[in-house]
Amino acid sequence: MFRYHKTLAPRVWDSPTKINPLVRQSLMMIAGEFVRYLGDVVKLPISPSDIQDALVHGSITNYYWDKYSDIDLRIVADLSRVRSMLNGTDVTVITNSLKHTWKRTFWFSLYGRSVDLSIVDINDGFDERYKCVGPSYSLVNDCWVNTPVRLSASELRTIRRAAYVKKRAIMRQCYAMLRQKMLPEYIDTYLVNLQKIRTQSMYTQYKQPITSLSMAFKMVRNTGILRRLRRLSKEQRSRKFQLK
Repeated sequence: MFRYHKTLAPRVWDSPTKINPLVRQSLMMIAGEFVRYLGDVVKLPISPSDIQDALVHGSITNYYWDKYSDIDLRIVADLSRVRSMLNGTDVTVITNSLKHTWKRTFWFSLYGRSVDLSIVDINDGFDERYKCVGPSYSLVNDCWVNTPVRLSASELRTIRRAAYVKKRAIMRQCYAMLRQKMLPEYIDTYLVNLQKIRTQSMYTQYKQPITSLSMAFKMVRNTGILRRLRRLSKEQRSRKFQLK
């Protein structure tokens, strides 16, 4: 099921133009805490003063949010000193790995929604259009960078028809993997590729990233079958370490 709402996610947004001040403050604190961790604990040459902006993006900034939508937080920072220290190393890979380690220390929940954060270097020629798919909201300036725009009923119907075709194809593949109890490596590769294809389709129209594939993905995800596949993969991978 894919629901296209008339309003943005309640409690996260106070109005179509403003984010809930408590959510904004919490997200700014999360961004600052992560950068402080990179500097104080990991000892990278970075501090909260290097943060230029923090952007909220993803489905939570659009009208197709659902119960699974987390809050995507993108930190825009000056990473020039970090790049100089880690000469020749991909800073994004390093910060993403550190992010997963750091998040194990906390449990973020803003009105029941988790927070997924990333960090980008403003010196990369930062452009919100290419770094954030769809609408994005600046927490520093407390305003929209790219404003969400609702699709017309006819546009939505056209995309939905194509999405149902793709959904049925994906569901058939998922059920086949469950029936045949495919190897975890196969399942993991399938899920990674599915996510990659979905993301690529969204980048084809960054201002309004609802494509037939991204809609089909949400329809499939809402059935719970992707969670079943991940569980099967984990169970099969763990079997070799179990005694009965």
